[in-house]
Amino acid sequence: EDSLQLKEIKEEFSETPMVVGDLADMKSASVANHHSPLVYQTILCRSRMLRMGTKNTFNLIPTAPPPYNWPNRGRSGHYKVVDMENDRVLLTSDGLSDPYEPEGDQTRNGLELEVYMMADDSIGKPAKEANTTWLYHAVREVTEQPSVLDGHLVSLLNEYGCLSMELTSVGGTIPEKYQEKFVTGNGHVGVLLGLHSRKQRLLPKRVEGPLSVIRLVNVKLLTARELAFCMHDVRSRQLLRERFEE
Repeated sequence: EDSLQLKEIKEEFSETPMVVGDLADMKSASVANHHSPLVYQTILCRSRMLRMGTKNTFNLIPTAPPPYNWPNRGRSGHYKVVDMENDRVLLTSDGLSDPYEPEGDQTRNGLELEVYMMADDSIGKPAKEANTTWLYHAVREVTEQPSVLDGHLVSLLNEYGCLSMELTSVGGTIPEKYQEKFVTGNGHVGVLLGLHSRKQRLLPKRVEGPLSVIRLVNVKLLTARELAFCMHDVRSRQLLRERFEE
């Protein structure tokens, strides 16, 4: 029944790049369970972490395999949108911490991280349409970075505390009235990775997976001026981090 429901959702949205489904967390886990019990356990672990303060949860599932592989190839490019009770929207990757397939490393939870971003309802679309917004494009571009896919991001965050990044695919999706504030002259958008301010404390920094600890990496949108400032040196990034985490 679960597989049939997922199939019907895929057919209904076959003309769009992503499938949006309001499957319950347990059903999502059940659908994925044919991969391995460890994948099932990991999905449930992440789902429990997201339940506090949640009104609705939507799954974004690619209709075709993306051009990159996450630890479990069958779940590459999966994301989850959470409609929060405080009128905020959270969008998170949903599979970077899945255990590797049998031929991979079976001692840890995949890349040992998930990437997420929060915004208020000014994204301009209902949560179920988040895959058409800057919020989705920002999280997706971060998850496609080599530092994420090669497994180095957690060690870099442990060493530097936070990291800045320029995103090239997001500028055109920022609403026009915010373009001047957030988009640079070359059309890029800046983000800061690794914050844990009061707003982000709705989520823990880490959760215990069935195989290893999973780091939850926050992505913070920067203004164009903030991006220019934090590109000076490590100390500039730390000053911004301290200001945001007050």
